[in-house]
Amino acid sequence: MPGFVDTEDIELRTAQAARDLHVQENSYWCRSEESPSTVAAPVDEWEAELLEWKRQYGCADTAEVPLQPLSFSAQASPKTSYLPSWLHPNSNINEGGGFRPPVQNEVSSDEAAACELVSDPHPDATGSPRFVVPTPSYPTAPVTSLRGMTQLSGTSLSCVSGGHRSPPGPLWPASGSKQVRLDEGPACEPAAAPAAAASPQSGVPTLSSTSPMASLRGRAPPGILRPASGSRSSPPVPIPRPHHPTRLVQAGPVHQLDRSQENTGRRFVYTDEDLDTATEMAKARVMQDGTWRSAHTETGIGKRDFFVDIRRQRSRDKGRQATGPLWVHLAQQAKNMCNEFDLPELLEALKLFCSVRYDDYELYMRILGEIPRYIQQASAVQLCELARLLARRRLRERNYVDMTQAHLLQKIRLTHDHLPAGLLIKTANAFASLECRSNPKFVEHFLRHMEHRIEELDADLCCKVTSLFVSAYMTDALRRAYLKRCAEVQAGFRGPLEDCRHMAQTELILRKEHHSLLSALPAYVGRYLEKMREHASFEKWGTVTLPPHAAPDGPKGSHRTDMEESLQKKVSTAGGSSRVDVFSSEMHQDVSACLDHLGIEHENGVLCGPYLLDIVALDMVNPSKRIVYEVNSAHHYYEGTQLLTGEKKLRQRMLGRLGQKLHMVNHEDWRKLSAANKMTHMLKLQQTQQEENATSLKQQAAANTVRALPALNADRRPTNEPLRLKSVRDLSAPIRVPVPPSRNRQAIPSSVL
Repeated sequence: MPGFVDTEDIELRTAQAARDLHVQENSYWCRSEESPSTVAAPVDEWEAELLEWKRQYGCADTAEVPLQPLSFSAQASPKTSYLPSWLHPNSNINEGGGFRPPVQNEVSSDEAAACELVSDPHPDATGSPRFVVPTPSYPTAPVTSLRGMTQLSGTSLSCVSGGHRSPPGPLWPASGSKQVRLDEGPACEPAAAPAAAASPQSGVPTLSSTSPMASLRGRAPPGILRPASGSRSSPPVPIPRPHHPTRLVQAGPVHQLDRSQENTGRRFVYTDEDLDTATEMAKARVMQDGTWRSAHTETGIGKRDFFVDIRRQRSRDKGRQATGPLWVHLAQQAKNMCNEFDLPELLEALKLFCSVRYDDYELYMRILGEIPRYIQQASAVQLCELARLLARRRLRERNYVDMTQAHLLQKIRLTHDHLPAGLLIKTANAFASLECRSNPKFVEHFLRHMEHRIEELDADLCCKVTSLFVSAYMTDALRRAYLKRCAEVQAGFRGPLEDCRHMAQTELILRKEHHSLLSALPAYVGRYLEKMREHASFEKWGTVTLPPHAAPDGPKGSHRTDMEESLQKKVSTAGGSSRVDVFSSEMHQDVSACLDHLGIEHENGVLCGPYLLDIVALDMVNPSKRIVYEVNSAHHYYEGTQLLTGEKKLRQRMLGRLGQKLHMVNHEDWRKLSAANKMTHMLKLQQTQQEENATSLKQQAAANTVRALPALNADRRPTNEPLRLKSVRDLSAPIRVPVPPSRNRQAIPSSVL
């Protein structure tokens, strides 16, 4: 993340110590004699414990840090030394821990010659180890993009630790000499890099990093810089220990590095999009007079930590309803800090809590209470996102819905804030699920706007329109235009099975509730709906509509995927597949478990048109009868109310039209009961319905008895009279045989009579 600062990072703490040293000495390198303080001190008890911990968990004690090979210049001074530029006290690491663009600075040859590296390289002719610092020339154009700070050009090499590129090295700020770049050489060949790093004659040693804490305490283990002889006393400049063993690779784009090592803890490697975003943010903070407007605030740190924590916890707990003390703490933080959030942060916080279905009505009201401050500056996309979040959490708050509709109406009537067709459909579904039509002007303009843009809908977008929006929110003119468009693009026949499910449900609702509209449609639309009906009756299980899932799929649960898998098992022809259960919620499972404990035979998820009945139980007294239970879980109600959602009411209304009598099991009554009381509650429901079924069967039997033919007299004595067919109307009269007209004049024999 651009701008992320880890206060516990060892490299940043080491760089801070080096900067403090620079400020105290008021110069870059002080001349002094060699001090005994530069001798490596023995490890203390704390470091011994750290080494023991590393050995216990298999961590390496030291890491070899191969430096970049350099091409030596004959004109350079033999007294100069080599040091990676990002370790310099005046590096391009700012006070917040981030990197700033390098400044073209210079360093004098006398100051560069005053440093030497204490290590194990082969000595030169004077008997002291020396490094040569190349002095290439670099362009002095100002840096306009952060991407140039992390990508090197030509055949230069980068020191990569754990698959990440090291930060670029700026020039040392000094005066009176040429510009010196201390982290790369101008004539370094990539092919010679491994050999130069491994050859002891190359003059480039391999540093052995030790504990950075020893460097911070003023000690000088092997591998740090100390002043050369004849200079003033100065504490050594520590080289921080890298996170992972480094290696030399060819410099290139970040996305071309080894993907297996891209998450190894290096925070100075970003993608091109991150660098572009950081560049634009940096340009926006520059004032007109050239001053810099800092974005650092005390509250900003708290907000950053809050969003980091909630994003991480949301990625872990997604898939079920979030509970526990950690989410209670995050909710309390959001309540305390929501007055400091801007509109994007308010929407993000609301979205993160809604995605895990966190149950805290006061939290949502607290966040929504801050939105009116920014609603005037909100864009159309942000208003649509707000409406979708209200519908996702089932927050049917009329004031906020009306406020969103009023400002969205202004955006729709203007042409400069255009909404994509897909976002327009999602927003329409959200308003339909909220069942809020208190602003008739908005409803009229919004539906007319959709009617004008109906030609932008393809087959996929037509199938994304919910049946609730078609049934309860559309006008007849928009329904007619929508059905014509569906017939033109053949929606539901060219996409996935989910699209066919939506269209089959829409066809049933239109046939049951809008029959007069269907009779006035063109012939090709009627043929399309008839074909959809035949396809739904042929597929059956393939066009069934799944119940709404309680929570989106995630690491802690996959409710929707489980329902689809259970439905596929029920459709299969394997043995016992018809007894596979499809549960719509955890409360549904609880009710089914109570019926199992009572010994009542039942099935979960029975097909009925395009819907699945929750529970169909067998009447134990009258086996020919069935008892249908409808489970109304917590996510079937609007938040903070006892009112069922629009989708649930539409489902129950259509099941009633299909001839099903539903017996409700409500969440408000169920959650108050203990385990024993739950079974008692279900037993009472079962017995009550069985008594009603028995009473209805007795009444039906009595009605059939009244309508039955009179029975023959069993005490009648037989006679010798011949058997004659008699009329039903009059038992004493003989039956009349119809005579065709051609034989009407012929006499009928008496034997026939």
